[in-house]
Amino acid sequence: GVTALVALTAYGMSPPKRKPKPPKIKIGYWTIRGLAAPLRMMCNYAGVDFYDEQYDIKREGEGWDAAEWTSAKPALAAKNPLINLPYVEINGALTAQSNACGMALAKVLGLALPGKEVATEELACEVMDLRNAAVRVFYGKSEEALKTHLDTVVAKNLPKFEAALAKTSGAFLLGKKPTFPDFGLWEMLDEHERLATSLKEKSPLAGFKKLKTFYATIRNAPELIVYFAAGQYALPINNKMALFGADGEIRGNLYRTNPPPK
Repeated sequence: GVTALVALTAYGMSPPKRKPKPPKIKIGYWTIRGLAAPLRMMCNYAGVDFYDEQYDIKREGEGWDAAEWTSAKPALAAKNPLINLPYVEINGALTAQSNACGMALAKVLGLALPGKEVATEELACEVMDLRNAAVRVFYGKSEEALKTHLDTVVAKNLPKFEAALAKTSGAFLLGKKPTFPDFGLWEMLDEHERLATSLKEKSPLAGFKKLKTFYATIRNAPELIVYFAAGQYALPINNKMALFGADGEIRGNLYRTNPPPK
């Protein structure tokens, strides 16, 4: 107690540091990888347990039934009027919007880079630009558009990230430590690798030495062995109505779980 601390100080000794309690984290998203994949990867990389709240969508006639999400949304909206998927709940604080979720998680997981907040946000936005372009064709109706998109990514998007990696002193976008946009970029690279394979096209990383190394570094990170071996990575990339990436209907294993935060 206080007496013990005072006594230690009187004798010129420092009290033992208390190990901080791990944050209580819940990630909410569909039963797919999508926008939640980087968030799940970050928790695994940091070795922090989290509760993975997955909402399934089911075929209903000619449409889709999202009742699992729509029935849960009002209670969450009472806490945060901006609620959407994905969301993260960290020690009771509810955050929506994908980039905000990633930045919030980075802070509590020890993956934020002090002094590099603007650069981190800039890269996160660049990754989101790539994702938004991809989603338009992933959920489209034209296989030809998928092929055109792949060519555009190789010509327009990947050179930017190759150049960004060339400017750093480490294996990651901002140096020797990964942060939120690194995991987002890795997910995008992996999705486009899968797309190229399905279209029988060459790897989009074929001409990008730095990106190939970056991709391999994260894929082989010992901190992510469980992630790649368990159910979350095996989830479909996109939801069931997508043209590309809707394979399978496997619900991810809750391999890193706490009870849902109260």
